[in-house]
Amino acid sequence: MKKTLFLILMFSLFFPSAGWGFGLAVTPTHTEMEITPGNRYRQTVKVANMSKKNRLRLNIGLADFTLDEEGGLKLSAPGTDPRSASEWISFSPGTLLLNPGQAKEIRVDFAVPVTVASEGDFRSSLLIQTMPPPVSERKESGFWNSYQVASLYYLTIPPALPEIRITGSEIAWSVKDEPGLVLTLENKGPAHGRLFGELKVLDKDGKEAFRFTVEDLVILENQTRKHRINLAEQNEKLAAGTYTAQLYLETRKKRKIPGFSDMQLIFPLKRGE
Repeated sequence: MKKTLFLILMFSLFFPSAGWGFGLAVTPTHTEMEITPGNRYRQTVKVANMSKKNRLRLNIGLADFTLDEEGGLKLSAPGTDPRSASEWISFSPGTLLLNPGQAKEIRVDFAVPVTVASEGDFRSSLLIQTMPPPVSERKESGFWNSYQVASLYYLTIPPALPEIRITGSEIAWSVKDEPGLVLTLENKGPAHGRLFGELKVLDKDGKEAFRFTVEDLVILENQTRKHRINLAEQNEKLAAGTYTAQLYLETRKKRKIPGFSDMQLIFPLKRGE
């Protein structure tokens, strides 16, 4: 009697700041380019199998993407976003087989139409997805986890620039009942901004109590989003008293982000205060 194997795929998407999943490493996780209508560009993406025992079968495709209010990655079918660049992109190969420890490259070509009229950002992503083994290699029926890793493309037609400012800051409590400093950032410009900086908290004598580094904080064009800095650990460890929070953020091109004034924090932080 013939045994029939049933396979159910379970999909997991790895946010590109990690750049890997299921032994799959993808670099770069994002690419930012200034482009000119009518020009062609080429990039390469390196894909590596970090597993010591499993072969990886990979399918390569494209997806539009955006970021939600909390910075979470949202994918959609290529060509569906108003600022999609997916139709400009071709790539090779379309599938890969990687033995344990093996790495290969994907060539990605961009042909920017001469008819693009507006400046600003256009986006797409290269989506690398693990595939189930062939029927001959499946030992039993059941579930198979399929993982996806995206390499993101931010394509900017100059002279577009971001116009970002901090429009709000407050202490808020998470669903895990942890306090944090929540920033509201607004970008009125036609290009995304990638922000870097730090939050410093000083005690009453002006001495540094702690600091947080802010890296790769992306705000898309014409977007308002939140960014949360968790203060749960500091709320447990700091001596009771009044502290001053100072925040400095800037773009990759060293443009300072305005809108934050020094903020007084009374530790331990309590709800409603």
